[in-house]
Amino acid sequence: MAAILFVHYRDKILALLTRFNRSSLLVGTLLVIVPHILVKSWVAVYVAQCAGGALIEPLANTFQAIGFSILLLQSILLPQFFKELNWAVISQIGVLSYSIYIWQMLFSNSPGRFGLFHPWFMSFRFWWVAVLIAALCSYYIIEKPFISPRRNFRW
Repeated sequence: MAAILFVHYRDKILALLTRFNRSSLLVGTLLVIVPHILVKSWVAVYVAQCAGGALIEPLANTFQAIGFSILLLQSILLPQFFKELNWAVISQIGVLSYSIYIWQMLFSNSPGRFGLFHPWFMSFRFWWVAVLIAALCSYYIIEKPFISPRRNFRW
């Protein structure tokens, strides 16, 4: 939805985000964080017992999607608020994001699911390190060798 709005109403979105630059950043961030906190808190338990409880989680997901869309559009149209995204470490995580996505389920699941004992490196404090190592190996050994020759297949 954000992409469609961006294509058709880019100038209007830019004007709106420029006019409300700081407040749109705050609103986008709150729309991402607050629903998560509410779903995980006692408020969700209380509301779930009421008649509208079935709407809590879908509405939370909707509000978070709107918040992410606001932040994404703002990062594209007003990048001065997002200079930190150009830091080398953040850029490298962006490069590895697909590899991290692929490998994270293997390491973040309970080892019992795979018939394994619970090794120390699969506890929460350490599994993300294993994911980053697997993602680095996957990217540089498997993915990157296939990325460079793809230029030969473009029209």
